Amino acid sequence: MPQDYVCAPVTTSPSRTIGSPPGPSAAYAIRVPRTADRPAAAAGNRTTASGRLPRALDHHDRVALQVQRSEPVLGARATQILPGPVEGEDLPRREGERKADLAEARHGQLGCGQDEGVHGHARRRHPREHRPHVSIGRHRGLVVEAPLLVPSTQPRKVVHRDGPPHRLQPAVGTRPRVAPVPRIGQPQRAVGRPCEPDHVLELPWARAAPPDRSAAPSTAASLVPQHALDLIGCASVGRRIRVLPECARAPPPGRRFGAPSDLAPALPLPRPASRPILAPPTHSAINPSGVSAMRRTFVAAALVLATWTAATTAPVAGQRARPAAAGSTEAVAQKNAKRAFTPADWYRVVTVGSPALSPDGRLVAFTVTTVQEEKNRRHTEVWVVPADGGEPERFTSPNVESTNPRWSPDGKYLFFTSRREGGEGTTWAIRMDRPSGEAIQVKGYPAGSLPRDKSFVVYTAPADDDEGESADTASSERSRDPYARMQPMARPPYGAITRPLDPRRFDGRHIVDLPYKRNGPGFTPNPRERRKWRPTQIWVQTLGDTARKMITNTPYSHGVAGGFGFGGGGRGAVVSPDGKWVAFVADVELRPDSVVQAERDSLALLPYDPVRDEAPRNDHDIFIIPITGGEPRRVARLMGTETNLAWSPDGKQLAFVSNLGVRTGQRRIYVIDVNGGEPRNILGDWPYEPGSFEWMPNGRIVMEAQIGGRTALFHVDPRNGRITEVLGGRRRMSGFSYDERYRRVAYISTEIDKPTELYIADIDGKNERRLTGFNDALNAEIAWSDAERFTYESVGGFEIEAWLMKPYGYEPGKKYPLVLYIHGGPHSAYGEGWFDEFQNLAAAGMWVLFTNPRGSSGYGADFTYSTRGKWGGEDYLDIMKAVDIVARRPDVDSTRMGVTGGSYGGFMTAWITTKTDRFKAAQTDRMISNWWSWYGTSDAQGLTEFEFYGKPWDNPANYDTLSPIRYAHRVKTPTLIVQSEEDHRTPMGEAEQWFVALKKNGVPVEFIRYPRSNHDLSRTGEPWLLVDRLARLRQWFTYWLIGPEDVEAATTEASSDGGGSR
Repeated sequence: MPQDYVCAPVTTSPSRTIGSPPGPSAAYAIRVPRTADRPAAAAGNRTTASGRLPRALDHHDRVALQVQRSEPVLGARATQILPGPVEGEDLPRREGERKADLAEARHGQLGCGQDEGVHGHARRRHPREHRPHVSIGRHRGLVVEAPLLVPSTQPRKVVHRDGPPHRLQPAVGTRPRVAPVPRIGQPQRAVGRPCEPDHVLELPWARAAPPDRSAAPSTAASLVPQHALDLIGCASVGRRIRVLPECARAPPPGRRFGAPSDLAPALPLPRPASRPILAPPTHSAINPSGVSAMRRTFVAAALVLATWTAATTAPVAGQRARPAAAGSTEAVAQKNAKRAFTPADWYRVVTVGSPALSPDGRLVAFTVTTVQEEKNRRHTEVWVVPADGGEPERFTSPNVESTNPRWSPDGKYLFFTSRREGGEGTTWAIRMDRPSGEAIQVKGYPAGSLPRDKSFVVYTAPADDDEGESADTASSERSRDPYARMQPMARPPYGAITRPLDPRRFDGRHIVDLPYKRNGPGFTPNPRERRKWRPTQIWVQTLGDTARKMITNTPYSHGVAGGFGFGGGGRGAVVSPDGKWVAFVADVELRPDSVVQAERDSLALLPYDPVRDEAPRNDHDIFIIPITGGEPRRVARLMGTETNLAWSPDGKQLAFVSNLGVRTGQRRIYVIDVNGGEPRNILGDWPYEPGSFEWMPNGRIVMEAQIGGRTALFHVDPRNGRITEVLGGRRRMSGFSYDERYRRVAYISTEIDKPTELYIADIDGKNERRLTGFNDALNAEIAWSDAERFTYESVGGFEIEAWLMKPYGYEPGKKYPLVLYIHGGPHSAYGEGWFDEFQNLAAAGMWVLFTNPRGSSGYGADFTYSTRGKWGGEDYLDIMKAVDIVARRPDVDSTRMGVTGGSYGGFMTAWITTKTDRFKAAQTDRMISNWWSWYGTSDAQGLTEFEFYGKPWDNPANYDTLSPIRYAHRVKTPTLIVQSEEDHRTPMGEAEQWFVALKKNGVPVEFIRYPRSNHDLSRTGEPWLLVDRLARLRQWFTYWLIGPEDVEAATTEASSDGGGSR
């Protein structure tokens, strides 16, 4: 069969929970490609003697198979004749043929009368005699047939969504069609979901009683023949069926199905003594009403199960040895065991993100990101799931990227961001309060702050450009520009003295100002015109209307500081609940933006001065203005920069976040009366810092925060400062989203051994439940490693948090190698979330140790900034003390340890190898070896200007003594260097210097340079390159810590004992 045949598991139990296996039976639908022929009559539509499929199928017709079990014949080998290729595939059809098709289909009443709709109703079937059948093969003379299910032309009410619909969408007067459906890794109730590569579907025999050992010799293994599984696109793997992208494969040239070499290795399947493995579906499984029409739904396709015996069949050369006999202790262990993660499994991980709870709390929109391995890219769609539970549905086109879902305040529209043809800008919307079709663009719903009655929205934006030129004038100017045809970076910028002699012969880069490059975007051209200042003003717009009014017109910005925004969504300028006042943040003296920027530019040219640069500053204050405009009133003169403004529900107070003007100070939530006065710190001496927060109608504040390596949700009472944790545990949560009455909260949650999924809970943390299970199939197949959390006291009395992840296949009494991971930043943190890199090395049979040394975020400002000017000092001691602690364990082989890290972690890895040779292998990622050269080539000079107290010439001692290149002659550790060609954060020159230094000193070293990649390769890089990097890390540490002979298998499988044990 052609490669684009796609099979989809069809669940026969409508009430099953998300991600659960099917009920006592399972069917498969095969989607076959469109042909050029019109539908034939319902009767007599059979294959030819050669096994060809009928030439009367539309693009999305299906062949449904009901898999049943025949009693296996001991030692028998089944053969299968598969249908041949389809002729005339994907040929265009004339309109007349389409109408004839429709009329003929109506006349013959082909297909199903109703598919599963958005409410999960069961589909109705027409009698069997009105549907064509197809012979799909034979076994020992038995012809296997199945009905062809053609979509009905009968109209029905459905809710159309953006792009091709998720469900069957027949319509009167049009050719029946079935829309493309999502490619995910989770079983769906909808018919026709294409299966992912290696999608695992647990079948009922996995829950069957233990096999009757008296019914067959103990050496016999009851296996599903591979050639039979090929028919439905499956490969047997233990207790489960692995669904392949194609529903069937043609046999290799010169070979027929059924030959031993066609049989993939499979684990024994338990065989009940007296009941079939797959029972026929019950009436209620497909038709809740239980009518007898169920019998007409399918013609069973009998796939005969053959039994292979270990005593009579020898393995084919080159294949693995046959597994233990069914029922033996070894077989049971194999059946229940999960396998190790491999780098290739990364392609199957689904990332769930960006939850948005509807205003009424009934629906949750979110994004689903999958990896399209064959296209070397990620794909993101917007999905929606009922908040009370149910099947998630895809709401945006599968052909276009869609992100950032958010609801209109009235809940009528679901907005999202997408770059697609046929519109202006990137904001699109789907109508949610009535049936809708394609996504549209709506201009009456700008993002901003709303009063209690939602009658209008307040937001900030620059004033309209009255000096803008017409399109004709601009075109005329470009035609007279001698450099218009040059590449943007080659054109002479504003202020340039030199010019190209011949614009046609210069394709370099012309730079006169900073910045001129950024990580990600790459080289960015300098402006070609004198800078123009466009301060942001406050705008008011009636919700749902396109007319807007600017209520301010000043040379200073509202809600921004000198052109730098505080963020949108109502935090730049916020309206009071009664809609009468607008609060905003602006320059403390309301100076024009041009003056504020000129002052900053002047200060940036001065050498570091601790008295001036470390003193608390007051750059901005909070102001209030009437909704009709007028003179602003200062609420209070407060030190620091106030951010995240929020009105209290009664409109009498404002809450905000501030560090009181000290850059290294602890951020706190303050509450101040709108009429002025002293702000109150409502968090007191709480050791952690707040994340985002919002007022609730009851006058309390709901706040998220990072608590070391985990995150949690809190309620804060502003009256007494009481802080109550309502959602927590050993996990990381993100994207908290609330309904308008603050009764529910939706969020993303992940744990060390669980990838991301969507959750919802009551606002008090009760009734928490999971809404999605996109990674359930992968979780059921792979043995994710968990980690033991521990803390210890380090230099200066600091408590350090750390984790030790177990190797795959861990067995007490054995020793395993260890790899130390060091995070970047340094002001970031590891934590209680799933991380592919940790799982990658643990799956190879190694301990993975990761810590949050001083300098990490999540432990308070004092902890975070304690390494300032002292990188590689006490943070190094924190890290090494964790190594000392775990090295004393009897199951850790301290003679086989490695170290790795990226960015700051890459610097620290190189730094460690200059100080000790206790590590037998190292891997540096996006590293820094020389702080002098880094400063001159990076896009982030501000980092070391703050952390190292000035520019290199202001404080040369720090830049010198903290550069690993100064001590390269001490390094003895074999090192793998990984760097990206387009990394402007830690440029390639840093890795080049380190490679040359190690090579000249005779240290074993390899250097991998990834093209088309930047500083974020390990997070958002091209999938092929990202997975290649995972494989190389695994190979490197396997070679040096386990053994050269294990390198080849390191990235494909793990041995039963975990690979690295001794």
